[in-house]
Amino acid sequence: MLRLYNMNWYAISDLAILRELGSSLRQVRLNRNQSQQAVADAAGIDRATLSQVEHGRPTSLLTFVQLLRTLEQLDLLEVFLTKAEISPRL
Repeated sequence: MLRLYNMNWYAISDLAILRELGSSLRQVRLNRNQSQQAVADAAGIDRATLSQVEHGRPTSLLTFVQLLRTLEQLDLLEVFLTKAEISPRL
């Protein structure tokens, strides 16, 4: 889903990051040839909410997860869900 960027994410604003995420979600939806209404219905959200997300407006984490699930992109969350291995102390 997400394009690989060679950018310093810390150098841009939170709202700019939301715009990038929204744009990426929109691109995934378009690549799947799905309308906003179809994705919104499948995710259980309003079409207007999806439009806002795609335009980088703040949304809830739940809505974002619902959209990732609908667009079959949940695997992107693995980076947050991996458990750190505990190394034995010497």
